[in-house]
Amino acid sequence: MNANTPGTNDALLHELVLRLSVFPGDPRVSNPQLLVGRLPGNVDIPLPEGCRVLGSLMRSQELVNIVLDSTLTPEAVLQFYKEKLTAAGWKEQETLRPMRGGFTHSNAVMFENRMVYCKGVQGPAFTVNAFEGSNGITDVRLEYNSSSEFSPCGQQNRMRQRMMHHTIQNLIPPLLPPKGARQFASGGGGGMDSWHSSATLVADIELPELATHYTTQLAKGGWRLTGEGHDGPIAWSTWTFSDEESEPWRGLFFILKVPGKERSYILEARINWEKKEEEGGGMRIMGGGGLSWS
Repeated sequence: MNANTPGTNDALLHELVLRLSVFPGDPRVSNPQLLVGRLPGNVDIPLPEGCRVLGSLMRSQELVNIVLDSTLTPEAVLQFYKEKLTAAGWKEQETLRPMRGGFTHSNAVMFENRMVYCKGVQGPAFTVNAFEGSNGITDVRLEYNSSSEFSPCGQQNRMRQRMMHHTIQNLIPPLLPPKGARQFASGGGGGMDSWHSSATLVADIELPELATHYTTQLAKGGWRLTGEGHDGPIAWSTWTFSDEESEPWRGLFFILKVPGKERSYILEARINWEKKEEEGGGMRIMGGGGLSWS
């Protein structure tokens, strides 16, 4: 059999895919295996009805990645695994999304369809990712990790110990772009009792629809709308909300359509501690920080 026969090409393709899937020197990898069209035999994986198993990558006996196609929506896939795993004794964890509030980079949308489940502080861990694919198919990525050293359960526990307090920028909910738009966080800052977050946006969407997209996210984040308006190239809204200590805050959000650039917008969200004005400029004992990035 020469180098161009089908059998040789299949073997080369298999080896190439396996090589591209793992990185030399990755401490998580030990005797990796690629299973085409099937699941590993050492893990009991619940599957949505009617799904198609594309295959599995066994990085080691402790770390397995699985790829599925499902006709369910991403939300329905996440709900399926929530019910199955919770019933089996798994506990849903707070997903490691970008830590800071405000405008996020477009790539941060991937965190919205990701759930992590744990059994114990050190694992094992079961991670579910579900994304919109083509032709109505949902691209499902599963990861089973029984390694205590590399488990995201242990990593999240260590991160929570380092994050004793929310910083002020977390009071602005994460603000994701509309589907198909490109958003770039461009800055932010403030002091102990105020913060702002800015971004630029490129989108084929009119101003009123954009305003609705972002105000919906602010309301979902616990902000209460007190006023809104649209004047020429500007749409704005005002808000109130309370932090975890029941302290009152005011919020301002606005979108400016850049003159001469039909698809370009400038976005900004601002917050101010309401008691600053009432008490003559008191000081909040809270830290500052940067913007949300993926």
